[in-house]
Amino acid sequence: HARFLARLYRPLADDGGLPADWVSDHLKRLDKTDGDIDTLATRLAHIRTWTFISHRADWLEDAVGWQMRAREIEDRLSDALHQQLTQRFVDQRAAALVRSLGDTEADLLGGIKSDGEVQIEGFRVGQIEGLQFVLDMDATSASDNRLDTERTLRAAARPLVSAELARRARLLSNITSSLANTDPTITIQGDGQINWLDIGIAQLSKGETALRPGVKLLANDLEDLDRRSLITALDSFVKNRIEYLLQPLVALTHKTAAGKDELGGAARGLVFQLQENFGNLPRSQVNDLTRDLPRPDRQALRRAGVRIGAWSVFVPALLKAKRSALCGLLWTVFHRPGQQTQTLPAGRVSLPSEVGTPLAWYAANGYRPFGEMVVRIDIVERVADLLRGFDNKPFEVSPDMLSLPGCSKDAMEPILTGLGYIKAEAIADQAQQFRRPSLNERKRQLQKQSRQPHSKRKTGKRPEPVINPDSPFAGLKEMMNG
Repeated sequence: HARFLARLYRPLADDGGLPADWVSDHLKRLDKTDGDIDTLATRLAHIRTWTFISHRADWLEDAVGWQMRAREIEDRLSDALHQQLTQRFVDQRAAALVRSLGDTEADLLGGIKSDGEVQIEGFRVGQIEGLQFVLDMDATSASDNRLDTERTLRAAARPLVSAELARRARLLSNITSSLANTDPTITIQGDGQINWLDIGIAQLSKGETALRPGVKLLANDLEDLDRRSLITALDSFVKNRIEYLLQPLVALTHKTAAGKDELGGAARGLVFQLQENFGNLPRSQVNDLTRDLPRPDRQALRRAGVRIGAWSVFVPALLKAKRSALCGLLWTVFHRPGQQTQTLPAGRVSLPSEVGTPLAWYAANGYRPFGEMVVRIDIVERVADLLRGFDNKPFEVSPDMLSLPGCSKDAMEPILTGLGYIKAEAIADQAQQFRRPSLNERKRQLQKQSRQPHSKRKTGKRPEPVINPDSPFAGLKEMMNG
């Protein structure tokens, strides 16, 4: 310290101030937060000396700037020293805990706080997150053999953790036992994960049918008996939640099962296909069933919530956002298990289709493809109803038409084409019009679609067929040529 004061005195006596480069070099050497407690404490003492020097405006140019820099270095060193002292205290307590655990005759006090923190002898050893115990690795830092210490801590915490996890499993079983469970603490997320208190505990998996997915527990520390009981309870919860949310579809199922005398064979077949396809089907796919439906069956299906439209047979109640999202999730879980699930924005009646997304997934959500976009099936029916009023007359695309799917005129063209309309002959200085094709035009379209192109027969030598060298015919050819 005396040498430092001597070096400080010389420039003050000779020049009347301290050189900026000399001051900066000293502060730079002190601006380090590595080292042990003694090293940090020594640096902190030195920087406080420079804090005092920086307040002598007659010794330094830009004294305020040096004050700010010295204060910043002092704050960083103070924080680093505080962290080292805290860690030493934690390490000492951890070492004491490890020594206590080594005493097999010692009675250890432990408990679990309301937030899931596990403590032994007042020391935090881990946290219960959902159904899993996560060991606090800081608790093993004071040991030379961290693996042995980790095993010891887990063994010490096991009685507490096992009892708490068993309690949570029983609580979850009680929560999920309700047939119409709406408890907000347990939810099925858009990706198929089952959350309890916002922590994932299980995941939907492929089951026997799309409407009956399985359940797999995520990482957990439950005992085998508790694990099996909880899987059974969660399986029942998922079944009841699906039936609760998709009640209109479940009602159809019950109607088919209980009312065989009420519905005819075609109507029961139609209901079965609706069940298999999340409550909606293209009309063209079931024309043979809808064509011969007697009036009483149509009325019964209408009372059950089924609409037989011009383009789709569907249950309108399933198009609500939560229900359609669940249908899309169940389709993904069954048909593309393990794949990342998607969700459509709620309230959108049309949107661009994404490349690589199966059209069947859009169908499960209640949408039909038209060009590069998809449109909700009830909107398709409303557009078709609006166009039906023009009969066979040409018409222009009106704002009322565009407001239904909420799209532009360009995007409306593939919708009109998909509904069977064609462009009318262009008229100068008028907007493009569309019309329904005539009967002859429809016949020509069907003939064109059914006609297969025939290539002209080529003359000359017929090319020799390529024979697989590993096939028996290759061996036969060698024998004949040999």
